[in-house]
Amino acid sequence: LCSTHSGVYPDYCNESSKLAYGRANVENVTLLFDDWWGSGIVHAKVWIADGKDMYIGYANNDWKNMY
Repeated sequence: LCSTHSGVYPDYCNESSKLAYGRANVENVTLLFDDWWGSGIVHAKVWIADGKDMYIGYANNDWKNMY
């Protein structure tokens, strides 16, 4: 799952679409956070693995920030 925000930085949104293109095991999803939080920039990370485990957070994607 590649999760992107909508519209703030279009190049970043296109980048995850290019990574997902042609890969059966990758799904690119755009989350519309405006529906949840209103305006502003939300810099979140979302991981879903095997349809079983999921991580949602604001930490950077390195091990020291995932505890």
